[in-house]
Amino acid sequence: MTQFILDELRHLILKKVGIRVVCPSDCQVIALAISKKVNKSISETTIKRLFGFATIHHQFSKFTINTLLEYVENDDTHVVTDAAINGSPYTGDKDWDYLIAKARTLSESTIKRVITQSEIPYHLTINRKFAEHDFNYFYSSNYIFTAFIAQAGYGKSILLSHLVQNLFLKPGAKYAQDVVLFLHAERVFNVETESQNLETDLQKLLGLSTEKDIITYFNEQYAKNGKKLVLIFDGFHEILRRNGLKPKIFDSIVKMLCDLEGSPAIKLVLSMRSYAWKRFYQNIRHSHYLKSKWFAGSYFRSIEQSNVPTFTEAEVDILFSKISSFPSKRLNSELKYQLKYPFHISYYYELKSLYPENEYRTNLVFYEMTLQHLSKKIYSSKHSVEKLILCKQLIQLSDYGLKGNRIDKSLLMDEFTVFRDAYMELLLDGLLIEEQHHEHGFPIELVRFIHPHIFEYFLFKETLERHQDQMSPAFFEAIVSGYSNNKLALPLLKWATFFTIKNGDFDPIISILNLKLGRWETNQLMLFMAEQFNYQLQNEPESLNGLKKHNIHQELLRKFAEIDFIDPSYCNLLKIFSEISQDEEVKAIYYSMVFIFDSFSLQASKLQQHIEEFDPATHPLKNWPVHPATFGALLLQLLNGENISEDPAWVQFDLENNGQALLEQMSGAPQYACSIFLLLLNWLNGNLPQVIDLINSIKNFKQSGSISDYYSIYMLHVLALAYANSGNTKKADQLERILNHIHEHPLRPDTSPCAKDLQQLVLAQQYLNKGNYELALLHGHESVERYKKNHCLALQMIAYQVLIRTYLETKDIDKANEYRYTVLCLLDEKKINSNLFSFQAIVSNSIINP
Repeated sequence: MTQFILDELRHLILKKVGIRVVCPSDCQVIALAISKKVNKSISETTIKRLFGFATIHHQFSKFTINTLLEYVENDDTHVVTDAAINGSPYTGDKDWDYLIAKARTLSESTIKRVITQSEIPYHLTINRKFAEHDFNYFYSSNYIFTAFIAQAGYGKSILLSHLVQNLFLKPGAKYAQDVVLFLHAERVFNVETESQNLETDLQKLLGLSTEKDIITYFNEQYAKNGKKLVLIFDGFHEILRRNGLKPKIFDSIVKMLCDLEGSPAIKLVLSMRSYAWKRFYQNIRHSHYLKSKWFAGSYFRSIEQSNVPTFTEAEVDILFSKISSFPSKRLNSELKYQLKYPFHISYYYELKSLYPENEYRTNLVFYEMTLQHLSKKIYSSKHSVEKLILCKQLIQLSDYGLKGNRIDKSLLMDEFTVFRDAYMELLLDGLLIEEQHHEHGFPIELVRFIHPHIFEYFLFKETLERHQDQMSPAFFEAIVSGYSNNKLALPLLKWATFFTIKNGDFDPIISILNLKLGRWETNQLMLFMAEQFNYQLQNEPESLNGLKKHNIHQELLRKFAEIDFIDPSYCNLLKIFSEISQDEEVKAIYYSMVFIFDSFSLQASKLQQHIEEFDPATHPLKNWPVHPATFGALLLQLLNGENISEDPAWVQFDLENNGQALLEQMSGAPQYACSIFLLLLNWLNGNLPQVIDLINSIKNFKQSGSISDYYSIYMLHVLALAYANSGNTKKADQLERILNHIHEHPLRPDTSPCAKDLQQLVLAQQYLNKGNYELALLHGHESVERYKKNHCLALQMIAYQVLIRTYLETKDIDKANEYRYTVLCLLDEKKINSNLFSFQAIVSNSIINP
């Protein structure tokens, strides 16, 4: 009885009884199941001997073997059982199906091992189409071997398991009549022997006669029926990790490749991590023949030594739909990009399992995923201390990131001597990579962290250690001043924010909020902070006490008056912070600022929803001179075509010089919320002089520092637009020059895309006033498209007004009427009275007085 038959019997018995991993207590169950099925007695001890739980002192009897064969025998296994009963290996071509069945049994065993070791449920994994395309080309080509090469965690084993099932094992598979042998490397390679004859070992594994060698046999079969043997070896990293780089493993593969001599009958597929492949390639790089017989794949990248691409966006969507009910299209773009790396999927799945209700609008969860990855690969692994020392050395030798993420490998020679095993594991686990570059014609070997976020994490840790592990104002200033030019400041500040909130130490938050950053960096950091607060409070509600104790919300409201309030992320910020506030007045202020953002869309349903949230009689903002609910009611009246001039609330707001007196009563976020409410109402009510007076009064407050630079820049744009629309060309031209200077020489904080959108609108109106109709149309069309994209209907209507007036000035009445009709349809769809923007009058007056 050959070892193969015994292995196969074990596999078939476990399959029959439905046990994946057998233990001693299962042996009695198996013995009873066999006895019941075949009406023959098999003892528990015999089953224990079969599965290695008891010592075998003699060969199994013919009765025992026949009983076991009778239990497992079916239509798929009759050729296997016949061979076992006859007691002889397969010797001819009388039954090709027998060989397919034997190889299939071994391949299925390997697939089960892959399923068991998968870090997410196997049914959530996907088939990689690129692998099938590459394999199909390789199968029909003259190449004799290929390899799937990638860093750790790219899902090579899962990729191969799907490939084997889809192309070889499932009913009607394309290569179902070929012999596929999908094996884990430990099943094939014997590291204990001095040398190995791979061909002979494979021959024994398949149960072939030793009269003919395996290559001759399959060459003959290929000549007869055109069928092939496909060998697929996976799991090299496990035997290399346990036994080190054993040259004899690679030597046995190279010997077999040389013996194949271009045979079309046998195809070899290897699966290796990048570092192992790099070492294997050293064995063949001087052989022109072997290099010519290697199919590198469609996606091979020599620098990274990889040909397994990251997931495509479509593949991420498919995976995400299996893992989460949260729509992938709403997933943060940075997080979605990171999920293209296969090994991140398992960490994301684990976090979703722990916190299923969390939705991730930023890439915050990626920081949690990174910590899990580092915990697994470094902190909780073998040689953890040595690995950390090496990572620290890499950061220090890079001059703390100022020289980039690559260092000369020779600088680590002393560490290699002491920490060789730790270094090898960092390479095998895909944390570090070696690259060969040329400098002055000489090759040099560089080492770097493969993924930038790992580099940024250790850079943060080292920078913090240089400041005595204290997140002081000096620590944050050092990050901003030292790393803004190489775009590392924001990632480092995010790590600081992440750990500050995670550890419940909110003092550093004040220092972070006081930093002078650019517009984009400020908004990104604030959004990250908001989600981290929200995430932390869901998991540790007691963290609310820290927010209140450190007056975080008051600091946030101060910051909100300084950032870009037209940026779409601003609305997300407000909504998140309002959700985590326990103070009703603070929550109401956040919500009133959301009202500002939504009011520009002129959507009646949204306005009504906001109005219902505010009760002027009992609401915490009841003492505001311009109450949000009153503002909303007046705005709705305007949208419905009603006259608000006699409304008592409007009369109170519209008193002469009341704007300045009104704003003097307030400061910060409430001040600019009320002022914007008034500006929008006055503009839509056609009262441009009041808009101008109100903004000029706001300018006086800039001197006291109560209004932010962003706020002032936006007010300047609105003021320029008001002057341009009112016909005051002298003031409009003066403001246009100021705005051009701002956009050509950005202030700090820098101008935002939203400010540039306003600049487009100002220029469109100015070019119309000056008679430069070509440029007026150019900027007008650009403004319409931008505000359409941003759902800012109020400003979109002003841009349409410019376009229609310009077409009328150029006597293009048809075009003017076309846009008038477009606008009227849009206003009708939104249920907005067309008289609000006077589009009917614009065209009618021009037709009457052409």
